[in-house]
Amino acid sequence: MVSKVKKVRDECVKDLKRISGYELMMRAVKFSNDVKKLIDNTNLPPAVIVGVLQSQIYNVQRTVEFISELEVMELLKRRKEVMNKMVVNKKEIKIEEIIELGNDFSKPLISELEGKEIVITNVRFDSSKYGEYAVITTDDGKQYRTSGMVLLKQLRELQKYLEKYKVRAKVKKIKNYYILE
Repeated sequence: MVSKVKKVRDECVKDLKRISGYELMMRAVKFSNDVKKLIDNTNLPPAVIVGVLQSQIYNVQRTVEFISELEVMELLKRRKEVMNKMVVNKKEIKIEEIIELGNDFSKPLISELEGKEIVITNVRFDSSKYGEYAVITTDDGKQYRTSGMVLLKQLRELQKYLEKYKVRAKVKKIKNYYILE
């Protein structure tokens, strides 16, 4: 007897797992219509009919709760699978690909020339998402960059002279900024 009950229960669970919310609703409508026909065609006392209806209401509620739990569990399982795929399929990239570290930002800073005398042959100004910066070229062909406001101002003034001349200067630190003198 117990094995028969378990077998019927397992079959019901399989059936419930396969049906959608819409199909469940349609089954409830059919059940409601069948109950109406049964009540119309019977001579049972009203108390018995109410008892049968109450037990059927309980069964339908349990079925809906069970289906809802199964659907939520299935949705959570699918979401977890999707999230796992997203993590597994993520491509690894280097920070240089995200942050603007190419060309100019790989050049050394003018501040590395502190205390040294240099000959500037060219200056070029540009901007990035971090702000304005300048790149100088020295007579030995090396390039250095800066975004220091004081140096930018000085280099803007020097730019018009660099068309005709090479400019000799010394990089000097004053407090927390650098200048050319």
